[in-house]
Amino acid sequence: MAFNLSVSAITPPEGLPHANRKIEIMQLPSYLRVTGASGSSELKLIFVSTTAPGADNIDNVWLKPDEALTPEGVSAHGFYRHDSSDGWLLMGGPGVQSGTTVPTDTNVLWLKTDAEAAILTPGGTAVTAPQGLYKYTGVLWSCFTSTPLPSGTKEVYVQATAPTGVADTAWLKTADEKGVWYYDVATSAWINLTSQPTTGTIGGIGFASAYTQVSAAAPLAAIRPYTLWGKTGLNTPNGLFYPDIAGGYWESIGKISIGIIDHGPLGLTTGVLYDTGSLAFTTICSSLEPAYFPVAPRMEISLTDDSQFETGGYLNIGISATAGGFTINAFNASGSSPRNIKINVTATGIMRIPF
Repeated sequence: MAFNLSVSAITPPEGLPHANRKIEIMQLPSYLRVTGASGSSELKLIFVSTTAPGADNIDNVWLKPDEALTPEGVSAHGFYRHDSSDGWLLMGGPGVQSGTTVPTDTNVLWLKTDAEAAILTPGGTAVTAPQGLYKYTGVLWSCFTSTPLPSGTKEVYVQATAPTGVADTAWLKTADEKGVWYYDVATSAWINLTSQPTTGTIGGIGFASAYTQVSAAAPLAAIRPYTLWGKTGLNTPNGLFYPDIAGGYWESIGKISIGIIDHGPLGLTTGVLYDTGSLAFTTICSSLEPAYFPVAPRMEISLTDDSQFETGGYLNIGISATAGGFTINAFNASGSSPRNIKINVTATGIMRIPF
C-alpha cells in the first residue's frame, strides 16, 4: 500500500518577535508536524546486525546475516521478531539449498536432487542417500521425506555367502542349498526357512519328513536334524545318508559299495601261501575317510588278469573282512614261478560319516 505523509503547522506562541530570515528558517521545523496516513503504525523498520537489537528497536524486525551464536541463544541467519514471552523468534525458517552436494551450512534444509550415495555425517564416508528433503540433526543429515520401514521389517541380503554381524535380518541365499535364511541369535546359526520339516504319525509311531540336500558338503548343523543328505562329488563314498543325532554321525540308508579295479599285480610263488595281512579300506578307496563301516562289509573279489592263465595249475584266492579292514589270501598250486595276477575288490555295507 502507499504510505502518505502530511505536513501541518502548530500554533506558535503569542507575541513571537521577528528575527532575521536565517534564524526564522532554522526555527521553522519547531512549528511543523509530519503525520502519517492511517495504518502506518503497522510498518516496521528492519534492523540489520549480527547482534540482537536493543530496547529502542525491539519492536522492529531483526535481520541476522551470520551463523554465530548470540547471547540470546540465536545462531541461524534469517529474519526474527521479538516476543515478550519467548524472545527472538525466527520468522521464515531456514533456507533451502537444492543440489546433489551436502551443504556446508548446517542451518539450512537440503533438497537432495539425486539418489546417489552421499556423506551424511561430517567427516564420515558416503552412504546410501535417497532423494528428498534433509535436515541436519546435530549429528548427521536425516531425510524427512523417505518412507519409513514398518515396525518388524527386515532388510534382505541377496548373495551367495552369509552376511556377517547382521542378526535380525533375512538372507536370500543364491548358492548351494538356496532359500530364505534368517540368523538365529540363540544358536548363532543361519536357519533355512524354506526347508522346515513336517511331522506326523504312522501307526502311532512319530516320524519327521524333511527335504533332501544334494551336495558334496554336509548340511549345516542348524538344519541337520531335518535333512536327508544326498552326498555327491568326487570324494566317494556317495549315497543317501540320514542324521543320527544321538550317535553323532550320518548313516547310509542303504548299503554302499566301494572298490578298486585291477588291484595288483600280486606276485604268487608256487606252493607258498600269499597273505596280505590286514589292509585298510583306504587301499581300495583312497578318499574313504572319515567314512567307515560300523560292521564288517560283504567282500567280493574277481580275477581280471593272470600271467599263467594258460600254463599254470589251479589257483585258490579268497578275501575276508572286519569292520576295520580286510585280508587277501591266495595259493598257487603249481606252475612256474612267479605268477602275477590282478583282481577287482569290492566292499559293500552300511557306512557312517561323523558330523
